[in-house]
Amino acid sequence: MSELTSSLSSTTNFFEKINEEISATLHVLISKVCSLHTENFSVATLDQLEKASLSAQELTRILNTIIQLGNLHAGNISLQKVDFSLQHLIKSIHQQFLAISESKQIQFAIRFSPTLEPVFLGDKELIHRAISNLVQSAIFYTQKGSVCIDVDVIKNTLTHQF
Repeated sequence: MSELTSSLSSTTNFFEKINEEISATLHVLISKVCSLHTENFSVATLDQLEKASLSAQELTRILNTIIQLGNLHAGNISLQKVDFSLQHLIKSIHQQFLAISESKQIQFAIRFSPTLEPVFLGDKELIHRAISNLVQSAIFYTQKGSVCIDVDVIKNTLTHQF
């Protein structure tokens, strides 16, 4: 079993190095594309620049997902248990992606159930990453219309462990 763990760890390290190199290149590409938005290009060219920027961002997200899966398989991820406000987390994600959705002329809304608890216990960063990935993909693949994060309580199974 330790041989398998070692192999997975080596694979994860390899993907982390590749991810770092590709991410650095993509970030330079994104920066260069964003800097071109200040030039006087035609609307069609600006549209192509926006698509190139979104594609580079999507590739970065995919690479990060591959690394996360590698870490999960290697047992390098441990879930954190912290109190956090889901409403605050969702609102921050909304702000993060609002400009991108507006540039694509897509409505981006959030709705909260009135029965939503004010505090949740869980891995805030992992939940943030998962919801951000979903929102980013939704905006990326939506050509027209809207994207909405609708937070509702399906079943409250609150339990206490002491």
